[in-house]
Amino acid sequence: MVATVNPQHTARLFRGLFGEAAVADSDGKQIVAAGTAQVELSTPEAVAAEFGAEAAEPSGRTEYMAALGIRVRSLAETEHCLRSIAGLRIEPHRLVVPANAAFNTALVFSQ
Repeated sequence: MVATVNPQHTARLFRGLFGEAAVADSDGKQIVAAGTAQVELSTPEAVAAEFGAEAAEPSGRTEYMAALGIRVRSLAETEHCLRSIAGLRIEPHRLVVPANAAFNTALVFSQ
């Protein structure tokens, strides 16, 4: 997830790279299909609303990597490996490592 003050404007740059069909609007976010990866462009306010205390700090930037999603085979095994991380948020379908524990980018693990 990339935080940007104007997701639609930033999406234009990705359209130039990957083509018009690669970008879709989803609830105010811009979703970019980039090969096997997906880039979500969202406002800093939406990032803060989703991640709360675990959110990345803008640190004066208007665009920044806010979260990185990683698919795993087993959330239970991943939780076991990450359980010592302070602030680890355990949700039914994902684990969130707070940005302050991961170089200012929230890590989101899901199956």
